[in-house]
Order: sequence, then structure tokens, then C-alpha cells
Amino acid sequence: MSSGRLSTGMGRAQPRLSVCCQTNHPVARVVALLDQLGSTADEVVCAVDARVPPEELAELDGHADVVVRCEFDPLSPPERHLAWLHELCSGRWVLRLDSDEVVSSALLAALPAMLSANDVMQYVIRRRWLFPDTGHMLDERPWSDDWQNRLVRNEPSLLRFPGVLHSSAELVAPYRYVESPIYHLDCVLRTRAEREDKAERYRQIRSEHNTEDGIPVNDFY
Repeated sequence: MSSGRLSTGMGRAQPRLSVCCQTNHPVARVVALLDQLGSTADEVVCAVDARVPPEELAELDGHADVVVRCEFDPLSPPERHLAWLHELCSGRWVLRLDSDEVVSSALLAALPAMLSANDVMQYVIRRRWLFPDTGHMLDERPWSDDWQNRLVRNEPSLLRFPGVLHSSAELVAPYRYVESPIYHLDCVLRTRAEREDKAERYRQIRSEHNTEDGIPVNDFY
């Protein structure tokens, strides 16, 4: 799964918020994503595709506390690494972001209060799909009804990860829904042909996965 920890050193004692990300995208894009969190994140953990040239990892210096190599199999779900990825985090809370996502300014502003709450274990955050550019989003179902369990208390005895495609941590009550969104950039960053290829690859991994309305999740792309 991992070839080991490559770097540490930015971490603070008992961080409140760890942000984790795994990526096989260009490292420069990940740096921009991580920098968005600024002083809100006390610890940053990044798992990078083992095929990324080692010299590119230098771009993460000063931007991530922990950098590890991770094996990405195109015919296996990246979610199979989530339990391991969360185990690398030492914060009291863990926020997971994909490398094709950015946090909205509204969510960034809300995070301090969310992290201070003592009556919630997890936050299920709305994810908005941007298309056809970063100034517009798909505001109809099924894209408008995408909720992601992404901010969780780091309680190992309670965290469970199915490890299947399109999954996050299993819900643990009490949890709260958050309208302030994460923005999904996949439909902006990829061409239609690339999205069709991705959807077909995902069908090979998990073909029978539908919304409550019976819409295939892979067809979102």
C-alpha cells in the first residue's frame, strides 16, 4: 500500500485538525488545494501515487507534514486506502479532501465553530459539482444531492471504512449535515472523453451502485 513515510516536521503537538489527501494528480495542484486551508489545518497528510517522480515531491516541502508513497491501481478503488490514510492523522478531527476538490469560502469560515462543537461526531458536507467552468455548478439532481461524510472525529474505535468505490467513513451518530460546500472540479478539469473513460473504469470496479432514485453514481461524470 505504502512505501513508507517520506517527510515529517511541520506538525504541532496534539493538532486539532488534520487534513488528509491522496492523489495521483499533479503535485502542484495538490499544493494549491492544501494552501487553501492555510492556518485552519494544524497537520497535513498527503499520500502520493508511487509513480510520481521523486523530484516532484519536493513541491510539497513546507506544505505537508507527512508525505507517503501510495500504490494506485486503476482497477481498484482508491477508497481501499482510507483506513490507512486516517491512521496517519494525529488530529482530534480529520478532514479528507480529494485532489480534485476545493473547500468553499463558506465552509472555510465555518470550520472553527464546527471543530469546537462538543455535540457531534461527524459532519456530512454537501459537495457541489462545478460545470462547465468554475463560475457555475450543476444545481439539479443527482449532482445537487451529493453529500459526503468528510469531517470526522479521530476516534479509531469508531471509524469504519467499507473500502469500496464512492464510499467514505461509515456514519456514526450524532452527525450533522453542512450546507457550506466542498466544490468538485472533475467536470471542469477533464474533457468529456476523459470523463467517459473514467466512468467506464468505475463501472468495472463497482457497476451496481445507484442513488436512492436509481441513478447510477458512475453516470454523474
